[in-house]
Amino acid sequence: MKALEDAKSKGDNAIKIEPMEAHPILKDLVTDFDDFFEKHASVSPGLYRNDPREKYKAGKEYKQSAGERNAYLPFSYCIMCGLCMDACPVVNTNPSFKGPQALSQIYRYGMDSRDQMKDRLESVDSMDGVWGCEFA
Repeated sequence: MKALEDAKSKGDNAIKIEPMEAHPILKDLVTDFDDFFEKHASVSPGLYRNDPREKYKAGKEYKQSAGERNAYLPFSYCIMCGLCMDACPVVNTNPSFKGPQALSQIYRYGMDSRDQMKDRLESVDSMDGVWGCEFA
């Protein structure tokens, strides 16, 4: 593996492996992601339509142009690893702050032309949301 070869080339004691600070430690390197997933769910990630019956219509597609897709595409690559939460200085000092993962999902779905949920921003219009964000 390339990563292992790179790690070996760094010499002794060059790499420190420890659990992420933004999540409570369960055991060894295993951390508790419950709070992370609660914050993620609190911003209603997913596409919402005004008429929920639309999803049962056969052959119904919600097409969008490449430009519409490109508006949010980088934010759709989130793999929910939690590293952004660990790197965020606000998450580590304010446990009720939504964090960069949840805020990026607000943007991702807010910019998706297929989504019709317009009140999603209200869930982060506070100091625990976008107004609590600081540059590192």
